[in-house]
Amino acid sequence: MGGILLKKTKISIVVTLIFVLVFLMTSCGSSEKTEDNAKDEVDTKEIESSDNEEKDANQEEKEKTEAEESDSNVAVEVVAKQREDKDNTEVLNLSNLSIESDVLFEKDNIKVSAVELTEDEYNGLGVNILVQNNSDKDIYISCPTLSVNDYMVGNLFSASVKAGQESSETIFFLNDFMLDSGLPINKVADIELQFVTIEESNSQILFETEPVQIKTSQFSEDAKEKYDGESVMFEKDGFKIAAMNLYEYEDGNCDNLLLYIENNSQKDVDVYSSALVVNDYIINPYYATRLPKGKMIIAPIDISEASQKAEKVVVGFEFNEYDSFESFLETGELNLVVK
Repeated sequence: MGGILLKKTKISIVVTLIFVLVFLMTSCGSSEKTEDNAKDEVDTKEIESSDNEEKDANQEEKEKTEAEESDSNVAVEVVAKQREDKDNTEVLNLSNLSIESDVLFEKDNIKVSAVELTEDEYNGLGVNILVQNNSDKDIYISCPTLSVNDYMVGNLFSASVKAGQESSETIFFLNDFMLDSGLPINKVADIELQFVTIEESNSQILFETEPVQIKTSQFSEDAKEKYDGESVMFEKDGFKIAAMNLYEYEDGNCDNLLLYIENNSQKDVDVYSSALVVNDYIINPYYATRLPKGKMIIAPIDISEASQKAEKVVVGFEFNEYDSFESFLETGELNLVVK
């Protein structure tokens, strides 16, 4: 009888231990699950927070882009008029305008010096230079960029100088046509030139110079006026485009659209026309120009191909770094209403 009671007691103790063990295991598992659940909740909240921040950033960028596109799609008014011949005598007169002779650059036994200013009835104002080629190579020398009062202007200068020789040349930089076409210059404050020297035998570039400034007797920063019209079509990252005038022929058909483009960034750029539409007539855009940092240009956009009176014009531009075929800034379509 005592043996049976002892056996039952042992069984009860074993059963009790089993229950205690099961309880402890269940408690531990529950605790681990609670910790895991808490961790999962924290991770979920962090992911949701990150997603919300990304959505807010994307929404903000979207709203900014839409605002910029909306601004660029607002039509700007431009005045249509016929070309006028102005009296530019005071600007193109050397009676109160001169420079001091000076060396513009000297490199690899090639030297170019500014001598004096000159004027010509047809070509306008120019600067006489002396090219001295003391090298053993026959060379071509040209001036790919030229500005007057920080406005870029075209030039046709190119000279060939044999080895061991020198040549007197003239670089013309300002004339009646430029001034009549809207170039806002009332006095010549300075001229800035860049030169490229090429070996004649193989057409290889020997070197390019940095821009060289020639100050005139009328120099002052106040003389270098920027366009302050209100018809700004595009302004971003230091670049500005404004509509100046739209020139018409006597019969009312469109001739040229005159735009002001300013580069106030830190990049030297190439500017390309990417879109051109007059009314509903699409014109293949081909305007391109080089625009160094800190410079401006009065850009004549030829729209005469449309052969009709312009009531609205759409233009577009892209900006590339020098000699790059990839644009880093595009204007999109810019709308003009002709009045």
